[in-house]
Amino acid sequence: NLFENSSARSDFKSHTYTFSTSGCALKRGIKNGLNLPQPITAILIFAIICGVCIYCDICLNNIIKDINKQIDSIHSSVKAGNLKNAESTFHNLKKSWDSKEKFVQIQTEHNELDIINEQIAVISSHFDHNEYDEFYETLYKLEYFLNHITEKKKLNYK
Repeated sequence: NLFENSSARSDFKSHTYTFSTSGCALKRGIKNGLNLPQPITAILIFAIICGVCIYCDICLNNIIKDINKQIDSIHSSVKAGNLKNAESTFHNLKKSWDSKEKFVQIQTEHNELDIINEQIAVISSHFDHNEYDEFYETLYKLEYFLNHITEKKKLNYK
């Protein structure tokens, strides 16, 4: 039986294949090292690409969720009249965005990032000049464009 032995050999087109049950390795020839057949290689590459894409989507969603939590906290603080806490949370949001913006650039179009950066600059100017007339509108725009990034990335099964 093929699987009772520790290894079994067969010749196919002058290549020696070794099936090892202990390490589950498929080796092709000695001169090229591990050389997988094309279908297996294609499947492995496809699986790796899918895994990286899924991981990037999860990271992007986590970044957007984190920033949305900070936006909600800013909104609550301003509504309660605690402007110092809102400004502190905004500075944390800005630091978080600055550190993660490069990753988001890989995932999205640059015009959306420009709009998000513009909204962050407008919010910063609201705090600098103590003008809060359009503050909620700016927060809403920021949140909208952040959520738009994740909505655009979702697969549409319709």
